[in-house]
Amino acid sequence: MFVTISRYRVKAGMEQDLKDHNEEWKLNIRPQTTGFISVQVYQNPKDSRDWTSVATFVDQYSEVVNANSADHKQWYKLMLEMLEGPPEEWSGEMVQEG
Repeated sequence: MFVTISRYRVKAGMEQDLKDHNEEWKLNIRPQTTGFISVQVYQNPKDSRDWTSVATFVDQYSEVVNANSADHKQWYKLMLEMLEGPPEEWSGEMVQEG
């Protein structure tokens, strides 16, 4: 499995808009995303505008194909408008499960 972990800060007042935008991805882009397993979005309990998402794919190739798709690029561009800056991202291959 391959994951991309993204940390970002949501603009004040845009939290619900971003949740709605994520739902649009789930309805319109997810069904055609090959190799996608799941995504979870977490909110820091000490700072409600500090979010982290964990997207899981079967392999790195599937993640790259998704990231480079026209639909995902458009969705991502709109997401950036709701953030204070671009996400800090980390990606990696799973080497152990507990």
